[in-house]
Amino acid sequence: MGLKILEMVRELAEPIIKELNLDLVAIEYLPQKGQGIVRITIDKDNGVTLDDCTKVSREVGYILEIKDLFSHPYRLEVSSPGLERPLKTLVDFEKFLGRKVSFKTSELFNGKRNFKGTLKQVQNGIVLLEMDGEVWEIPFYLVRHAKLVYEFPEKGF
Repeated sequence: MGLKILEMVRELAEPIIKELNLDLVAIEYLPQKGQGIVRITIDKDNGVTLDDCTKVSREVGYILEIKDLFSHPYRLEVSSPGLERPLKTLVDFEKFLGRKVSFKTSELFNGKRNFKGTLKQVQNGIVLLEMDGEVWEIPFYLVRHAKLVYEFPEKGF
């Protein structure tokens, strides 16, 4: 499926998602035999509920059916990004300052490619990451496959 159709889906879905006080994280198309999957990922500050996913699915599904963008069968899936959500943009990194993250770089940076630590700051395209008591200044353009790292709360006895 072309990028043009995905962009059209975004243009139709984004206003609906914003109206529901949610953030659009991603739209993907996954080709499958017989039918494709249109996957919409949404988020909000306090986490996404099943009701949020149901509303988006109903509203966006309705408009997609009316606009009839697809020439083949498809299934619409709406979900949250999960506890270890991907971080794709500088805005994502800024939103999760103080949280534990992990990522790989596209090339070696100071002899390393894998990084895991606390996100301290983002400034001028540089990600400041505290790792093993040391602060690393990593250019964002090198960052690939970044995600939050969920830390289980310690049990109090």
